[in-house]
Amino acid sequence: MDATQRTIQLLLKPGQHDGEGQRVAEAAHRHLGLTTGRVQSTALYTVRYPLAGEQLRDFATHCLQDPVLHDVALDEFRHGAEYKSYILVAKLPGVTDDEGISAQNALGDFLNQPLDTHTQHIFSKRLYFLEHELPESSLRRLAEDLLGNKMINRFEVGPIAQIRDYTPRPGGGPNLLRTPCRWLAFRMRS
Repeated sequence: MDATQRTIQLLLKPGQHDGEGQRVAEAAHRHLGLTTGRVQSTALYTVRYPLAGEQLRDFATHCLQDPVLHDVALDEFRHGAEYKSYILVAKLPGVTDDEGISAQNALGDFLNQPLDTHTQHIFSKRLYFLEHELPESSLRRLAEDLLGNKMINRFEVGPIAQIRDYTPRPGGGPNLLRTPCRWLAFRMRS
């Protein structure tokens, strides 16, 4: 992991109902015929600012965490031992990440320091842990059919022991504000 790339994972505290995870498990069974077992849903943020450990922890607990609902894990992917598979849902380069941008603005306010806000440096993702071990083809089908859109999302899937993270590079990809305008201008000329 890059020295300035850090991760914040928000996961539900023990005893909290994971409604999103339950909906994913039920939808996978109902619509795709997949038996996932329990599904744990977590929010994941990648932070590409050089922050000290204490700054990262304080930002996570003061700005991102709901202390009643969430536990925070820093620079790790925390999950129960019963989970065997994972699905990571991230935005592709150039796709607007409003949640990541809001977190980035909150970091600048929290630190009371000027930060580069012209380039995105905080990225939001969803990370799902599935109790059953499923083949990558089934995990990918679940991700593409129920958890995201392959036109705007990147999916990483596999066995939990081999979690692969994905984060767009800062400044990478097309500017979404320009892309639709070019497409519209092309369509109008045609």
